[in-house]
Amino acid sequence: QADAAAQAEAEQAAEEEANEAEEAAEPAEAKVYVKSTGDDVNIRSKGSKDGDVLGKAKKGDMFEKIEEVEDWTHIKYKDQDGYMKTEFLTEISEEEYQEGASSDEEKEDEEKEEEKKEEEKKEEGKKEDKPAEESPDTQEGNIQTQEEAQAKAKADQEKAAQQQAEAEQAAQQAAENTETPAAEAPAAPAAPVAATYTLCGHPCTPSQYKQLLDLWRYATPNGTDEEVKQFHEEHHTASDIANIIQSYGLN
Repeated sequence: QADAAAQAEAEQAAEEEANEAEEAAEPAEAKVYVKSTGDDVNIRSKGSKDGDVLGKAKKGDMFEKIEEVEDWTHIKYKDQDGYMKTEFLTEISEEEYQEGASSDEEKEDEEKEEEKKEEEKKEEGKKEDKPAEESPDTQEGNIQTQEEAQAKAKADQEKAAQQQAEAEQAAQQAAENTETPAAEAPAAPAAPVAATYTLCGHPCTPSQYKQLLDLWRYATPNGTDEEVKQFHEEHHTASDIANIIQSYGLN
């Protein structure tokens, strides 16, 4: 019995080896490839319009064909089963498929390289647009400069306001002097005077010189000519004197 069992196992093993050898000797079934003839053709999950859309095939896209199911073609799409309408496909040779696959890989590599370059350009642009960080010393200097500018602007405003107030007071004083009757005006000194005077570096006639002193006499402690002249020298320039003479029509 033991010999019979061993012989039966040996025969079965020999039969299996023979079957395997026969299968190996059979030529492998040739693969079939197809190419899309339409553009933006739906690739669905099953051979029906009810199937989910897995993607879209552009004109010239190539796939491995598995089988035909009525008016649909079963293809391999991104390592999964896909289905396209047979009317939008045409069979191609394996050589054409391999060439197309190589071209697609090269194209994909080129696109990736272009994307990489674009990203590098964007990064460089961001670095150029980013303002350089200021050192603590520079920041402190900027703060001091701003404070100085603000202080100067404030001082200029105060000076302008003071000058405006003085001009208004001078105008009011001039109006009062104009309204004063000639009989009430103090008698002019009999001493001879020079033909011209200079005030703040601007030449003026004796009449203009006196009127200029009278306009700002109120702003001095005692109202003497020397005090008024000193006030003019401290607060006005030659161009200021010229503007006052013109504005008030002094002659």
